[in-house]
Amino acid sequence: MPAEPTRLAMIGCGLIARAHGLAAARSERDVIFSACSSKSIESAHAFAAEFDCGQSYENYQAMLANEPVDGVVIAAPPEAHADIINECLRAGASFILCEKPLTMNAKEARAVRSAAQKANATVVEGFMYRYHPQIAVLRQLLDDGEIGSIDQIYSSVNMLDQSELDGERLPKNWRRESAAGGGVLHDFLCYPIDIANLMMGQDPVRAYARTFASPIYETVYRIFGMIEYADGAMANVSASRLTDFSQPLFIGCSGGTIRVNTAFNPVGNTEVLVQHSEGIIGQRRQALPVEVPEPVSERLIDLNVFMQQLEHFLDLIGGDAEPAVTLDHSVRNACVRDALIESSQSNQWCDIRATT
Repeated sequence: MPAEPTRLAMIGCGLIARAHGLAAARSERDVIFSACSSKSIESAHAFAAEFDCGQSYENYQAMLANEPVDGVVIAAPPEAHADIINECLRAGASFILCEKPLTMNAKEARAVRSAAQKANATVVEGFMYRYHPQIAVLRQLLDDGEIGSIDQIYSSVNMLDQSELDGERLPKNWRRESAAGGGVLHDFLCYPIDIANLMMGQDPVRAYARTFASPIYETVYRIFGMIEYADGAMANVSASRLTDFSQPLFIGCSGGTIRVNTAFNPVGNTEVLVQHSEGIIGQRRQALPVEVPEPVSERLIDLNVFMQQLEHFLDLIGGDAEPAVTLDHSVRNACVRDALIESSQSNQWCDIRATT
């Protein structure tokens, strides 16, 4: 008798939910979304129709109570993440993949970690970029030691919102609502924080930031910050809705530098540029090609990393892998984000009091 497919439930049925749905549909693994829920029942019905999802709900609590599933994917707005995760754990969910940011702050992140540990459950923050092969190339370059020790990192996420320039308020959307996690503080800033913490591999100790509020939506639409690490290395992180799409990454080391053109949403094959100095200003450059098994598409929801992430989640459910993003790492990220936000309000350096 053939084995049953892995059954997943989707909570939140917007744009990024479709990326997960497409990932499941394109994967060669035996996986289905068997149930979905959304505050908008129309959105739930649309997701169910597109991905042959058996049951759609307006209330995710009812879905959890009535649908036997192997894992839950959360793609709701950030403000709801902590409550949804905790309710999933109380309902007996053992495996949860939650879109970034895991929570709105470090207090919530610690509570989620504690609840997951008590429930003996696996909760993973959905940084899909971690599954792109260029990240493995970066890690290998640093781990080999030939590039030397890290002195500085610069990482930025920018995406122009034309309405900010035009001055015309667009219809309601959580990405333009501060309370829902919109603006750049949570939706964008989590990326450069995550990659800085990942590459540094040591504790961040204090942070400083300047923020600027949108006169239209009253969200923070620009942030420029610095993170100091235990050995004195520094990370510059930024995010803006007034700069055209760009996601540069620069890692400055004692034995050379590393650059990536698009760190988080690269389309198609990429390359990692490594430079070493020869003499005072002469440089030797090496471009390391990174190939990905995907057709070229400029739609975010088509990126192959969503399928790689989903298949890793399936391995977690099957007991064949360890989380690529641990809850300890998610707590550390949230601590740094809290410190940057606090610094922007006080206009002073803010100690990162605890990262665990």
